[in-house]
Amino acid sequence: MAIKAVAFDLDGTIYFGNQPAEGALETVNFLKTQGLSIFYFTNNSSATRSNLLEKLISMGFDLGIDDIYSSAFATAKYLKDKNITNVYCIGSQGLIHELEELNIRIVAPDFAETMVIGLDIDITYAKISAALNFVTQNETVVVCNKDRNYLIENNELRPGCGSLVAAIEYAAGKTFGCIIGKPSPYMMELLLKENGLSREEVLVVGDTYESDIAMAKNIGCPSVFISASDSYSDTKVIRNIAEIRSDWDILNS
Repeated sequence: MAIKAVAFDLDGTIYFGNQPAEGALETVNFLKTQGLSIFYFTNNSSATRSNLLEKLISMGFDLGIDDIYSSAFATAKYLKDKNITNVYCIGSQGLIHELEELNIRIVAPDFAETMVIGLDIDITYAKISAALNFVTQNETVVVCNKDRNYLIENNELRPGCGSLVAAIEYAAGKTFGCIIGKPSPYMMELLLKENGLSREEVLVVGDTYESDIAMAKNIGCPSVFISASDSYSDTKVIRNIAEIRSDWDILNS
């Protein structure tokens, strides 16, 4: 089945922090000339889709807000679909905004139906303590993602949401199973449903095997892995995003 759309990871694939990846804009524009729809996926729960839209437009990309799927937005959609309206949230203002956009209220732990955990760069011992006490009394926890870390400019790493989740899980002696972001297929399921596409028609491109490529495998999408290693037999591997243009006929076969 021919590919009709390409879903790109953002951090480490389309850009590094505030710097666009070399060849990313040219590659996206080329794919559009081939008649393909372009979508963007990110496990970043800190930014709103509006923030991400502005960032991509400032880099020269032409897109709309509905082309972006973030773990914050998908978490809000998941809670809405489950009719959960009151949550205790550990996360950024961006995550809170996405929740409130779908009329999900942020409340104190005693009044919450569930707890949502996203990346919080202002995490404190008090917040972890509150989360610990919540999970000792409640079974339901929704996690935006379990990313170990993420890449910014100059090849520097920052701790990801999964680092915060791990602290709470360890303290509670529990493992949280409701994960919204990659490698969970939930964001891709949203994309397929909202755009009338089948899984075989969407090519996933990313730089992290454990999230991007694993998501593609979990739902059955074809994938391209940007990596310096050739030791992967279950996905097509390229060295950089610009290779998609020169190898498109091969990748689309």
